[in-house]
Amino acid sequence: MKHKGWANLLLLIGTLLLLFLGIELVLRKTHWLEARLSWAIPDPLLGWHLASGENYVFLRGENDNPIPFRINRHGWRGKDWSIDKDPSTYRVAVLGDSYVESLQIEEESTFLALTESSLRQETGRSVEFLNFGRSCTTQIEEYLILEREILKFKPDAVVLFFYAVNDIGDMHPSTALSLMRPFYEVDPHSGTLKLDTRFKDTWEYKIKSWINPLKRKSYFISLLSERFIIFERLKQIKNMGFEDSEPDPERGLEGYLSLATATPDLQYEKNFALSKRLIREMSLLCRKHGIPFLLVNIDTPDYFPKNETRFKSLDPTFRTYFFDDDLAAFAEAEGITLLGLTQPFRETFEKESKILHFDQTQERTSRHYWEYGSHSGHWNYEGHRLTSRLLTEKLKLMIQNAAVRNASLD
Repeated sequence: MKHKGWANLLLLIGTLLLLFLGIELVLRKTHWLEARLSWAIPDPLLGWHLASGENYVFLRGENDNPIPFRINRHGWRGKDWSIDKDPSTYRVAVLGDSYVESLQIEEESTFLALTESSLRQETGRSVEFLNFGRSCTTQIEEYLILEREILKFKPDAVVLFFYAVNDIGDMHPSTALSLMRPFYEVDPHSGTLKLDTRFKDTWEYKIKSWINPLKRKSYFISLLSERFIIFERLKQIKNMGFEDSEPDPERGLEGYLSLATATPDLQYEKNFALSKRLIREMSLLCRKHGIPFLLVNIDTPDYFPKNETRFKSLDPTFRTYFFDDDLAAFAEAEGITLLGLTQPFRETFEKESKILHFDQTQERTSRHYWEYGSHSGHWNYEGHRLTSRLLTEKLKLMIQNAAVRNASLD
C-alpha cells in the first residue's frame, strides 16, 4: 500500500508537470490571452523597474499588430546609451509614464524618435533622446528617477510629461490603484517631504520578488501573476466607487475631473498640490545642475468636443482646458517652460478631423487600461506626429537659447 501511495503521488506530480508544460508550450506558440514573459523586476525604491538588456513583444490590443521592443542595458526602452556624452551632441532626457514609454508604437514612429530626427534636420546638430518613460509612474517616481538615473547621463535638457488622468490619483494611498509603490508624506509642521517605501516590507512585495525569476522565464506563471494584479486593481477600483470609466450622472464629476469644477475633491486637490510641489523640486534640481527643464501637459479628455459637452452636462462649472491653464499659471510663477497639449489637440481635431488616440473602447482588454474619465487609448501614429511637431518647436527654441548663452560665454 505504501509503494502504491508513492506511485500515485508520482503519477499526480508527473501529470501536473505535463499539464504545466503543455499549457506553457501553447502560450508560447499562440500568445493566447495575450500571454508573454514579464519585463518587470521588483524595485525597493520605485516599486518595479524594467528588465535590462532584453527583447520583448507588446501584445495588448490598442495597435492592430504586436510591437517588438528592446529594454537597454540601463533598464529603459531603446538603444543602449553611453553615460559619457559627445560634447557636440544635444542630449534630451524625457520623463513620464506609458505615454513616454510608448510601447503601443514601433520605436521609430514614437514622438521621441520623430522629434530627435526633426531637431537634427532643423538645427543641424547631433541630437540624442533618452527615453525614461515607464508605465504607471507619477511625479514621485519621476523625481526619484531624475535623482537616481538621469543626472549621471548629464543631459542638456529634461522634459517631463504630466498626465492628469492618473498621475494625480496615484499620488496618495487612498486614491491610488496600486499600493506597491513609493509615496511622499508632507510633514504637517515643517512642510518637508518624507519618502515612504514601506511597500517593500509587505508580504505582497516579498512574494512578487520571490516569483519574479519564474515570471521572467514562464509565460504561464507570468499570465497568472498579471491576472492577479488586474484582479487586485479592479478590487481597488470597486472600493473607490469607480467601477465604470464613465462619470456617474447622479454623482457628477469626481476624481481628477472634479478639479476642473467649482467643487473639487479635497484629496485630489492635495494630490495635485503635491504633484506640482514635486515638479517644482525637479525643476530646481535641474536648475542647480544648469539643465533647462520643460514641462509637458498631456492632453485631457476635454480636447474631444463630445467629452467637453458631456462633462459640462454633468457639471456646468466644468472648465475646459483647466489643466493646461492651471499648469501655465504654475509654470509662469516658477519660471518653468510649459507645453500644453489639450488645446492644440482640440484645434487639430476640429481643423483636420484627425483621430489622435487609439480607440480601445471596444477592445476586449479595455479593463486592463481602466482610467476614470479617460477618452480612449494612448496616442496613435497621428498623435505621436502631432506631439513631435509641437515638441520640436519648443526644444528648437531651447537649443537656440543654449547656443546663444554658450556664445556669450566664449
